[in-house]
Amino acid sequence: MSGITINCPHCDALLRTSGPPMPKGMLRCPQCSQHFLPSEQAETPATAQPARSATMKAGLLAFGLLASAVLLVASGIALSVARQSEKRETRPADRPSNDDRIAELQKKLDEQRAELQRERSRHETAIRDLESRLRSQSERKADPPLSVQFVVPPAAPPPSAPSPDEAANKRLRGDYEARMDAARASMVMERYADALAQYQSALRLYPNDVAAARGVRDAEDRLQTVQDRSNRRASAAAALIDKARSALKSKHYDEALAAANEALSVAPGDTEAKQIQRDAATARRNAKAAVADIVSQADVARASGRYEEASSLYSQALQMSPADTAALQGKQLADQAALGIQAGLTAYYRYMAVGTLAMQNLQFVDAAAAFTEALRLVPGDLAAARGLRDAQVAVNGVVAGQANFYRQLQAGYAALQSQNPAAASTAFQAALRLSPNNPLASVGLQQAQMMKK
Repeated sequence: MSGITINCPHCDALLRTSGPPMPKGMLRCPQCSQHFLPSEQAETPATAQPARSATMKAGLLAFGLLASAVLLVASGIALSVARQSEKRETRPADRPSNDDRIAELQKKLDEQRAELQRERSRHETAIRDLESRLRSQSERKADPPLSVQFVVPPAAPPPSAPSPDEAANKRLRGDYEARMDAARASMVMERYADALAQYQSALRLYPNDVAAARGVRDAEDRLQTVQDRSNRRASAAAALIDKARSALKSKHYDEALAAANEALSVAPGDTEAKQIQRDAATARRNAKAAVADIVSQADVARASGRYEEASSLYSQALQMSPADTAALQGKQLADQAALGIQAGLTAYYRYMAVGTLAMQNLQFVDAAAAFTEALRLVPGDLAAARGLRDAQVAVNGVVAGQANFYRQLQAGYAALQSQNPAAASTAFQAALRLSPNNPLASVGLQQAQMMKK
């Protein structure tokens, strides 16, 4: 005895009666719980056997697809629950590396996909078997009595709510992961102090965690390296600042400015180095202007022959700027000229002494030569000119006296020849007065005196 198939007008659910007569009265759909009147166009097995078979096939196919979708959703939920359970059960100390975790999850995902594929194949096989049985039943022209029923795939059970301990562990794990991620980001950005604080916070959450302990060590090592580098830079900057300070004190402004610039390249924010840089630059500008003025005055003095004054001015300029080229060259020339003058003055004084001694010794010719050299060394010197004049007068007097001496000596010997001893004696005495102790005059005087006897 065949049944009648009826569709619910509200949810399109498939209902089946146990007998061929058309049901009378209201029917209630077990799927949506709505009441409806059966349609007059309900199909009986005798009149619409092909249509019922097509509808049954469509329903079975929809059932298979719906069952596959439900299985996929249930498998996804089961996989998510399994992952959450695995996260709760896995301790941080036993947590593998990221690559191992990714590989393990990929492996599990592949296994779940394979399992879902196998489930889908089993359901397709079951659908085909069901379709085959339905075809065989329709061929027997008699359907077994069926009660009104609605075919609905079983719904997946709702996931159970997590226990308080599981929720606390999940929050703890989330805090740990957040701190570890923040620490890794700080390490990448070289904020090692922040990274150390985050690693220590994570280690307080899980005191035995190997990754957090290793992160603490790495952050401490990086901080120590940064501190050592900072100490070395500070020491180098201090040495350069001392050098710049000493150079500024000794008025080596270029050297002070160079040292201050180098110190600022090592420690850009050092206030003392910046102050020395400003002071050295200002002092160098002022010194250049003052040195230029002093060098100009020294050049005028050197050109005027005031070499000692010029040398003193050049020295003053070098005290203000020891590396000034114009002052160095000018002082060298002034000192050389002063040395030449000093040497000339020494020779002058020597010739003046020689001339004076020669005059005292009646060596008038030598005295005149000495005074002439002294006057050449110091042109216009009054003492040398007066000495030369006196020497020349003395030389002229000596020459005149020698001529008179020889005249008296000749007159005395002529008187001796003429046997005039009185005239001879007078002539020889005059010659001796011109040239005392002259042997010729002395002998002639003796002969004249003997002739008188």
